[in-house]
Amino acid sequence: MNHKFRVLPSVILTLLLLLIVLIALPQNNIINALSSSILVIIWLQTILIFGIPDRNLEFSPLLKLLVITLIPYGILLGIQSTSISDFPVFLIWYLLPQFLFLSPQIIKDKFSKSQILSIQILAVGLLWIGFDNRYTKVLFNGLSNMDYALNAFWLAAIILSSISVRTPENKNDFILKPTFYGFKIGNITSLVASVIVLPFGLLTGFLVWNPVSFDIRIIVISFIGIFMTIALQEELVFRGVLQNHLTQLRKDNPIQEAFIIIVVTMLFALTHWNNTTPQFVYLYFISAFIAGLGYAVAYILIIQVFPLLN
Repeated sequence: MNHKFRVLPSVILTLLLLLIVLIALPQNNIINALSSSILVIIWLQTILIFGIPDRNLEFSPLLKLLVITLIPYGILLGIQSTSISDFPVFLIWYLLPQFLFLSPQIIKDKFSKSQILSIQILAVGLLWIGFDNRYTKVLFNGLSNMDYALNAFWLAAIILSSISVRTPENKNDFILKPTFYGFKIGNITSLVASVIVLPFGLLTGFLVWNPVSFDIRIIVISFIGIFMTIALQEELVFRGVLQNHLTQLRKDNPIQEAFIIIVVTMLFALTHWNNTTPQFVYLYFISAFIAGLGYAVAYILIIQVFPLLN
């Protein structure tokens, strides 16, 4: 793909999303709003330009490390959103995972395909633990209104920019280019999961029918927010890396492959334990497990990620 044709749409989309971010942010602290916006630009450009693997467009690992991790951290320090005393948090939950991701590219010809997959599983595990347990929240103390969103963008940017590390034999293992077939399968599996989960949730009281007034602005902002800060991260971690890599390591054993899918789906469901009140934890786990199985089946059918972000 020609670089200029790739950059222009990403710039336009970034500007549109940035406009939505600026509208959604409270305007009582313009420095925080502008700083948050700069970080959003960096990570969206990373996601849209760096993140989609391309045979003819590859960036050096040091450039990725600088743009995606070190410059944003410098911005957070510069606006006093965090302090140098919190550097161990940045080191463990951001810098170390990205170094693990990029190590096969930095130390060339030293890793087999299975070793690369194992290293990336470890890296994404560290990223997700820090993000999901809010251990990285201290880095965004000065940007309290955007701490979750910026954490989410950072995680997605690191994974998307680093997952394109390739050896000749696994050049096409991770596909991010959406197709009509992929969207069709993703929507069908999402619909089937919804048909199962919604009645179950309504009958148990876990879900409550509470229609709200139709406000297109809120709907659009909510959709983009959920897409960019929840769905993208979950699918990259659980289907894009964990399910993808683990099943590749056991591809010749269907029983082990099925077991891996069940385990990854259980992990996906367990990450939702703190998203509801205590009396509904088990119901939420069951609902998330059913949905996760649907996403896992869709991933197997189409072997790509974007259609699962509905």
